Amino acid sequence: MCLCIAAITINAQTPLYVITGNGSGSYEEGELVTLIADPTPEGHRFKEWIITPSVTFLDDTDETFEQVKFIMPAKRSLCHSRV
Repeated sequence: MCLCIAAITINAQTPLYVITGNGSGSYEEGELVTLIADPTPEGHRFKEWIITPSVTFLDDTDETFEQVKFIMPAKRSLCHSRV
């Protein structure tokens, strides 16, 4: 008689939706994410990223940077850049 035990690792990926920028995709919780805002229209300036749920920014970036880095949360996220 043989008793076989197998370990299965499931890497669940969570969707990240980016509006007016680049970085949409599926990410694992804790994975590094980089977002880049679309170019702003002439005569306008980039204002901020609105990210739901809130995230922890990395590499001295925050919501006011056109390119940001953060750790992917466990929940589906929506990111929108504003001018």
